[in-house]
Amino acid sequence: DGGNSTCKVQHKKDSIVVNCELSKKYRYPYAGFILQRRDQDLFSLENYRLKLELEAAQTVHISVRINQFLDHYSDTTNPMSLLLMIKTIEVKKGYNSFDIKTNDIKDIPDWWYKNNPKKLKGFNAISLNKTRNIWLFNDSFAPTNVPIVYSITKMTLLYDYMPWLHWSAIFCCIYFLLIVVIWLYMKNIVRYIFMPIEATKVVDTPISLKEELLLFF
Repeated sequence: DGGNSTCKVQHKKDSIVVNCELSKKYRYPYAGFILQRRDQDLFSLENYRLKLELEAAQTVHISVRINQFLDHYSDTTNPMSLLLMIKTIEVKKGYNSFDIKTNDIKDIPDWWYKNNPKKLKGFNAISLNKTRNIWLFNDSFAPTNVPIVYSITKMTLLYDYMPWLHWSAIFCCIYFLLIVVIWLYMKNIVRYIFMPIEATKVVDTPISLKEELLLFF
């Protein structure tokens, strides 16, 4: 917010300590830190889970934000053209644990549409395959002119295999049903042809010499 609010991040042995303070000088104050690739390339967050463990000095709301690059629209030299999606979590005083699906981070603030009027009609579908940044922010939901301190003891991104397993299970069920249908169909059209065979009794009795003479005369 123009440097009115402050945020200090300290790396410790087992945690990252975040100390923020929002200023009243700006109408919508915010402060936090950003995560991105070292080379600043885009990366995918589609079907990932963000796992967070925090220790907070007081109850506070933290905004998890994602910036997405939009094809044929976003300009790498203009950060405001990157799509911004938000999910706000309530961090209570003491220990907190969160398991957030990245696909659930999808709220787009009204002010983003005001700054990007060409996108007022919204989006048919949003993909997370071109992520630029992940942010952890304290914003207007947090108190102003008050130090906000919390420690991040664990922060991991894990791929969520459940959607893949879900579709695999559906595919297996469809495949099994198809096999059953084909089997029943073949069973109904195939007929077994039985050829009746008449058994004939063969008597192998040698003709006597007397019978041969009678037959001759």
